[in-house]
Amino acid sequence: MNGIFQWFLLFMLLVSLISTSIQTIKTRKNDELTVARFLFLAVNLILIIMLVFNYYNAVLFGLIFLFSIIQLILLIFYVIRE
Repeated sequence: MNGIFQWFLLFMLLVSLISTSIQTIKTRKNDELTVARFLFLAVNLILIIMLVFNYYNAVLFGLIFLFSIIQLILLIFYVIRE
């Protein structure tokens, strides 16, 4: 991995992964939100693997960046709501 931007994206994805895991563990309900969180975790893990192994091109890098920004916004809303 090279570049500060990749490290920033990786940091954002890891923070989102940890916070989503904590939210999922805290709720422990079988509803649609839990299923969505598990899908969110799966996509998050795929993006982290892509970043770590440099397996992306410009389009995927843009999607990773967009997904990271969306996760950051969702994390901020979750913290404000709690």
